[in-house]
Amino acid sequence: MKRMKMKMEEERQNHDKERKRREEEFREREERHKTEMKREREEWEKQKQQEQQRRDEEDERRRKKEQAMRDEYNQRLQQVKKRMMMKMVEERQNNDKERKRREEEYIEREEQYKRDIKDIEDHGREIQEEMKSE
Repeated sequence: MKRMKMKMEEERQNHDKERKRREEEFREREERHKTEMKREREEWEKQKQQEQQRRDEEDERRRKKEQAMRDEYNQRLQQVKKRMMMKMVEERQNNDKERKRREEEYIEREEQYKRDIKDIEDHGREIQEEMKSE
């Protein structure tokens, strides 16, 4: 019975460790996504500064080009944000489903252990009662 209780505690600890590990991995992925967006933004800003030097003599062309670049950048940025948000939502949903499945498995095993312990205790009482009646 002690072994079963120790096993239950060990499984609970393993379950908690695994959940924490998965949550940490999820946070790390989110951080990488944010870093990637920041890098893209910095890269775009650098390109914009380089082009600004050439724009002095090409005023009309510059305005058209800048507007086109802004539109393209905004479109790309929106697409990247949308993809990343969808990816993050999907990962969060998958993470939630997996966590729920693991918790349900854990609860089921815990309930089975409790039933097994009760059966063992009941059987022990039956044996003691039989021994008393003899």
